[in-house]
Amino acid sequence: MAIIGLFAVVGGITLIGAVGAGVFYFVFSGDDDIDAVADPPAIAEEAAAEDEVVEQDETTAEEEAEKEAEELAAQRREEMATALAAATQIPGEAHDAALGEAESKAEELEEEEAEQASAATGAGAAPAGGTRAAPTPTDCPGNMVRISVGGEYVCVDAYQYPGRGQMPEVNVSWFDARRLCDQQDKRLCTLQEWRAACGSTYPYGGSFNPERCNTQDGDGFERSLAEAGSFPECRSPSGAYDMSGNVHEWVEEQRVAGGGYDSGPDLATCSYSSAMSPGSSRATVGFRCCASPS
Repeated sequence: MAIIGLFAVVGGITLIGAVGAGVFYFVFSGDDDIDAVADPPAIAEEAAAEDEVVEQDETTAEEEAEKEAEELAAQRREEMATALAAATQIPGEAHDAALGEAESKAEELEEEEAEQASAATGAGAAPAGGTRAAPTPTDCPGNMVRISVGGEYVCVDAYQYPGRGQMPEVNVSWFDARRLCDQQDKRLCTLQEWRAACGSTYPYGGSFNPERCNTQDGDGFERSLAEAGSFPECRSPSGAYDMSGNVHEWVEEQRVAGGGYDSGPDLATCSYSSAMSPGSSRATVGFRCCASPS
């Protein structure tokens, strides 16, 4: 290590300077009894103390954001519980409507919790280098609806492929469905995503109603294939249409879900799915696509 020493007498004051390892400090002495030393260790300690204060401020902001998220979640859960309790006391179609409202509240709660979690992350301390995590993308195209699955947002086609007002693409294999989704920079939905977009028992509520979706009619007879969105009341809380009936839909796990125009109350549900050979196709099987938000 190179050390350079300097010595000078100016106005009766002795200046001694030294440069070593990038540190330069003076010792002053003389008639005026001036004695000042720049102490590098003290400077380092002061800087460390300032960094600690900054970290404490960032931690406080993160804790406040998490507390707000917990309070909002508790409030929304209470609202959902109240709505569900009310739904159980209402008979007939009014029950279905009340249950649908409760399910909508549950969906809103899940989305709000995800948004609060994202906000809490943004309020936290910055990682090394001072760069914070990028905000979570939340925007879906106009022909898709947004759902929340496992705390992550997913975009789901609002209508069966190829879209609203068109006959669903049928007689397609699982491979065909994946390829057609890929051509749109999308993918097949997972079964979990598909069910989240569908709702609870049925897209419209807890009891089967043959007039709401394109399924078997009230006498148990099958209907025929219809244009996507032809049954406006066959809409799930997420805003997706024909999740029950019209055509069964391929999902990523090489299964079909949702029932078709020939299905009754046991198959035309949000929970039903059946394994199917990926290379096979049927006139009652179509699909819809999913994607990540932008």
